[in-house]
Amino acid sequence: MHWSEKIAKEIIRKYPDNKEYVCAAGISPSGSVHIGNFRDIATAFFVATALRKLGKKSKMLFSWDEYDRLRKIPANVSAADPSFDRYIGLPYAAAPDPFGDGHESYARHFEAEFEKALEKFGIELEFRYQSKKYLAGEYKDEVIFAIDKRFEIYDIIMEHKTQEASEEEKASYYPVSIYCDKCGKDDTHIISVDENHVAKYKCACGHEGLFDFNNQFNCKLAWKIDWPMRWKYEGVVFEPGGKDHAAPGGSYDVSKLISKQIFNYEPPVFQGYEFIGIKGSVGKMSGSTGLNLTPDTLLKVYQPEVILWLYSRNDPMKAFDFCFDDEILRQYFEFDKMLNDYYSGKANNAVKDIMDVFMPGRPKIDTVPMQLLVSFGPVVNWDPDLLEVLFEKIGSPYKREEFLPRLSLARCWLEFCSPESIVKLNENKNTAFFDALTDGEKQTIRTLCSYLRTQSFDLEGMKAMLYRVVTDVFGELENEEKKVRQAQFFRNVYNLLISRDQGPRLYLFLTAVDKDKIIALLDF
Repeated sequence: MHWSEKIAKEIIRKYPDNKEYVCAAGISPSGSVHIGNFRDIATAFFVATALRKLGKKSKMLFSWDEYDRLRKIPANVSAADPSFDRYIGLPYAAAPDPFGDGHESYARHFEAEFEKALEKFGIELEFRYQSKKYLAGEYKDEVIFAIDKRFEIYDIIMEHKTQEASEEEKASYYPVSIYCDKCGKDDTHIISVDENHVAKYKCACGHEGLFDFNNQFNCKLAWKIDWPMRWKYEGVVFEPGGKDHAAPGGSYDVSKLISKQIFNYEPPVFQGYEFIGIKGSVGKMSGSTGLNLTPDTLLKVYQPEVILWLYSRNDPMKAFDFCFDDEILRQYFEFDKMLNDYYSGKANNAVKDIMDVFMPGRPKIDTVPMQLLVSFGPVVNWDPDLLEVLFEKIGSPYKREEFLPRLSLARCWLEFCSPESIVKLNENKNTAFFDALTDGEKQTIRTLCSYLRTQSFDLEGMKAMLYRVVTDVFGELENEEKKVRQAQFFRNVYNLLISRDQGPRLYLFLTAVDKDKIIALLDF
């Protein structure tokens, strides 16, 4: 049973009478949305899918927490506008677009960036833009209700804090922040709220004013009150969150008590998740730094289905890496094997469960091996027509429509992530390398060149010839010595052709590449 189905069954047990099951996810657009945040969406998506598989109606909500205050400036924003910190304290939705891209706000810049990438994953969801919800007064009753319950809320919050509560602090506590009428920031302090829910407040900018919670809506509940308020408002039954939220005494522990005791709503099933790593790096990525890896960046080297597969195959509390070294080729290989088994009906239950939460309804994926594209793409300068001919020659007759979806991904990974792995024929003979060989090794090269010049080989014939050369030159050898000679022969050929000790399987490479070019580099 897939982990999402286990969660779905728990949800149904907890809410047996629901006609619709609402799964939620949310992100604050503090900067570019990183791949760790994407686990929020993937987890909710898989659970919503599992609910439908169990015969239940479900939907997925995604909330942009864009009415949160701008707290710190990401590095890429500071680079674009070194004085952007002047907007700290404004809601994300009120700060300007720092890059001048025509978006109406800071929030919208990063939202649009993420939403565009999200379209490629085929995840159906409903967006909630919290600035619009608040400013339209949709939460008016909930905000007033929280103000009336402020002392009870304070007591719950203090249960999870180490410092001692004080009556003075309690008397001055309000669960809501006001955005100043003059400067627009939330550097405000509520002095009092009367029986008609009209507040007196003072802002750090010097402004003092009145705020009528019945008719003014430029305010926001504190996070641990806002979150459970929205659970009830939207009828949320499931929401994941980072393991920091799931920690004892963390956001979820506090919010679930506020949900039960203040809003009289059974809190949703919660699933914490581990943060995502990058192969070779350690630690949590922060969307507020501007130095992170986004889903859009991932999509330059990963197919969307491979990304979803990685999230699906790993339990939410299991960490895993997105790989930008050659481990990405292993990930593609494993995905292709699972997918082909799934397509053919040979998949075991575990594999079927992994695939069933995201593959149904998607167009068929052609599993052209990424290793082949990486190995031979540069040889033909990424020309699809030439690559199609090459694949035909080596007995892997993939058509361009089959390999094109992955070709640009392979090229991007190779050129930007692993340029040292690019296999390209030398432009000139490597005479210095040849001169340094022993007489016997030189003869193996001359023998190979003679065979290529005078004979034609199919794949199997080429393979057999390559293993015959050493015997032709050195005679029959003991098994271990033969292995050593053979390995050295291959290394020498690779160095003369591509200036490296290894490369694509040699018999494939020699079959694929224009014979005249090979002979020109081996003819000494």
